[in-house]
Amino acid sequence: MACLLEIEGTKGVRSVMPLHAMLSAGRPACHPEIECSARQGRFLLIDWHRQVPPRTSCPKTVREAKSRQLGQSRRITLTSIEKAVAMKILVMGSGGVGGYFGGRLAGAGNDVTFVARGAHLAAIQKDGLHLDSQLGNLTVKPAKATADPAEAGVPDLILFATKMGDTEGAAKQLAPIVRDGVTIITFQNGVEGPDIIRRVLPGARVLPGVARIASHIPRPGVIDQRSPFARLEIGAPGGGPAPDVDAFAKTAKAAGIDVVMADSIERNVWLKFGMLSAFSGMTALTGHTAGPIRTNPKTRALLEACVRETIAVGDADGGWLKPADFEVLMKAIDGNPPAMTASMAHDRQAGKPLEVDYLSGAVVRIGARHGVPTPTHQFIVQALALDAGGKAS
Repeated sequence: MACLLEIEGTKGVRSVMPLHAMLSAGRPACHPEIECSARQGRFLLIDWHRQVPPRTSCPKTVREAKSRQLGQSRRITLTSIEKAVAMKILVMGSGGVGGYFGGRLAGAGNDVTFVARGAHLAAIQKDGLHLDSQLGNLTVKPAKATADPAEAGVPDLILFATKMGDTEGAAKQLAPIVRDGVTIITFQNGVEGPDIIRRVLPGARVLPGVARIASHIPRPGVIDQRSPFARLEIGAPGGGPAPDVDAFAKTAKAAGIDVVMADSIERNVWLKFGMLSAFSGMTALTGHTAGPIRTNPKTRALLEACVRETIAVGDADGGWLKPADFEVLMKAIDGNPPAMTASMAHDRQAGKPLEVDYLSGAVVRIGARHGVPTPTHQFIVQALALDAGGKAS
């Protein structure tokens, strides 16, 4: 059971996080004194920086408390999430997506092992994993991290969040620990990841998922998250019952993660792909953020052409997208912060390999199978070809 702290201000709910994570997240002491009454007795929390053990007990009934900040009254609600049992989780790929959500899960007391490499791995092992987040900073220290997932043992669940180009190799590393009852949920860019993993690990239970977040690694051991959202969308293919998905949803919610249970996870994956294939390609190609690309008529025309092409391909490849989705996707893109950019743009600036072959390239590839023309995405693939392999290319 995990205890959540909900802070409601004059303009509505400000934050919902696990109590122990909120207090150890390194937030400013904006609520220096909180008095709460619970069946276990009255207790006083003096400092937001106080370390509270992950399994701190909390009342099972909703209680109210008051805090004082500049003379204004705030409502603090303590509540509990029943049956949110701590899980053993392996994060395969501890970058902007896996590092962020794995960090939140670890901060809530779950047994999380991060699979990483190079300087990022060394930094996590030495100094822990730091989340520099618009939604609340957090340090997981000590953090369990390794380059070899076999060292972690068999987990309850695997969050698969590698770059698309690393999918096959990472899946092969999982072979020694994938057993009956282990679920793999993919949180990757693109739509082809689950099929690649299934080819490498026949018989494995591999479920697609969607991570909506703007995050990257600014330096080893640190995840920088700069978006007003950080959400996971999960569900069983076909929308049927899925006890493993339900269990993870409860665990993630107990960690303060925004979780959406999708009626059609396949459609959700394609909706993200419709937005991301266009947004990643345009930000990486132009070197500009969302704002200028949207407002300049010429770049906006390219952006809209990308979206329309992906919709046409999604419609041909199973009917996951329809022409009416154009307005939905453009609204999502227009709603992004003006300074927002895609991880592929960060990768190009850093000289890292690009996922263009699995974004615009996938649109071209799947479109070709169905006879759907994709000239704008083809142009992006060709224009980024010299940088696609990173500096080594």
